[in-house]
This record gives sequence, C-alpha cells and structure tokens, in this order.
Amino acid sequence: MNSIVQFQPTAIDGNRLIESFKRGMSPRTLEAYAGDLEHFGGFCGEAPGMAVSGLLAVSHGQANGLGLAYRASMIEAGLAPATINRRLSAIKSVVKFARTLGLTDWQPEIDGVKSQSYRDTAGPGVDGSRALLKAARDQAVGYDTGSVQIARAKRDVAIIRMLFDMGMRRGELASLDMEHVDLDGRKVWVMGKGKRERIPMTLPIETTKALREWVDTRATICLPHDKPVWQASFREGYLGVCLDGRKTRRDQSSAPWTEARGNYGRSRQDERQHSSSTRIWPAFKAGDDNAV
Repeated sequence: MNSIVQFQPTAIDGNRLIESFKRGMSPRTLEAYAGDLEHFGGFCGEAPGMAVSGLLAVSHGQANGLGLAYRASMIEAGLAPATINRRLSAIKSVVKFARTLGLTDWQPEIDGVKSQSYRDTAGPGVDGSRALLKAARDQAVGYDTGSVQIARAKRDVAIIRMLFDMGMRRGELASLDMEHVDLDGRKVWVMGKGKRERIPMTLPIETTKALREWVDTRATICLPHDKPVWQASFREGYLGVCLDGRKTRRDQSSAPWTEARGNYGRSRQDERQHSSSTRIWPAFKAGDDNAV
C-alpha cells in the first residue's frame, strides 16, 4: 500500500464509474484498460474501483503526488516507457471521464516518460518477405500429404502473405472469422485499430491463392462451427483454438523464423506497412501479382 495518500470513504462509486467509462470500448482496449487500472489498484493497495474513487476524493496536490509516486514506482521496476505511459493514460482517461460527469475538476499534471521512437521503418522488404515465405514453405518439405506440417506450412504462408502483401496488423489478422472472408470476391473484412466496424480490403491474386489453400486445408481439420480463420495448434485436443495476436508475435521468435529473419531484422507492424506501401502494394497496383 502506498504511503502518499490514505484513502477515506467517499461518495464516489468508483466501480460504477469504471463500468460506465468502459462502455463502448473494443475488446482489446477494454482488456488493456482493465489491466492498467488493476495495476494502479495494486499500487494503492485497493481494488481498482476504490483506488479510483479515493484518487478523486483527495486534494489536487495529493492526487498529483500519488500519480507521481505511481510513475516513479514503475520506473524503478524497470517497466518500458510505453507501458508506463499507457498506464498513466488509463488513469488520466478515467479522470477525464469523471470530470465530464462533474465528479471532479482535477486535471492530472503527471508527465509521461520519454521513449525512443523507432527510427528504421524500412522493414524486411521484398527479399526479407521472400525469405520468410521460403521458411514457411520449407516446413512441409519431406512430409506426406495430410501431415500436420503441411497444414502448418499452408497456414503460415497465408499469414505472411496477408501481413506483408496487405500491411495488416497482427490483431486485424487474428480477429478474422470465416464470415469475414470472401475468396471468390477476393475480399476480407478487417476491423482496423480503433474502429467499430469492419471495412473491406482487396486481396491480391497470390494472397488469395495462399489463403484459399489454407482455408481448404482448414476445412479438413476444424469443426464446421469453428469460426476463427487461423488454427492455433495442430495437436490433438487443441483443434479449433483461435490463433491470437500474442501467439502471432511469439511465433516470430521461434524456428524457422529466427534463421529467416537473421539477415533482415525484426518484422514490426510499422515496418511491414512500410514494405507493403512502398514496394509490394505499388507492384500489385501496377499489375504485378508476383511482387513477392
């Protein structure tokens, strides 16, 4: 429990405030804010609702002091600047919401932590994309038709093509259900970051071919009612489990991707979009569907 502020009983219902604050948020944003407020509550030695109501009940100076102490504790714990700033932003957003409702007139004066932005966003480019595709296809070498390795290879090839050919975020990719895919019309309906409804994106020809090969294979290993496009595991008992954004990120650090990435560096979201927008997508628009 922090020693900066001793919370006293307050008329503000922090739990109701938080629930109202979270209404209308996307599942991903909701998860992030819930975790951040839980962390702040842990620092205060209280449940999130009590921590928020207590924060709003004390004087402005005490509230700023608590916020500064919270920031200092995260810095001392060695948390990344992005994590610290996101958690501070969660608190500021809740306070702003409370201010909108007339529950406080406090405006937090707590600066975030400076972070080093990524400078090199060139990405792996066409050569790096080809190396990743080769690594994905090579997973099937030496295996018979129907092998799980062949299924995994087809899945990974489709994932890589969609990430690089279309500049998709891993969260956008992982959220695709079969109802969002129209292979005959060469369309996928994507839920963009911060959006509330899906928008159609055109699939390049080679991307469509790769996705169709995976979808055909998927039909042989998934149950009819399984909605997610991407199969997370091919082990018995795990079929039908959705491949989520975190799993996609972890897979970038495992074989065979480590060797394939060796000469081209990490594949971050901004780098993939840079590769797609400056090299791959212009080639597709010009009629070259074999750009990668």
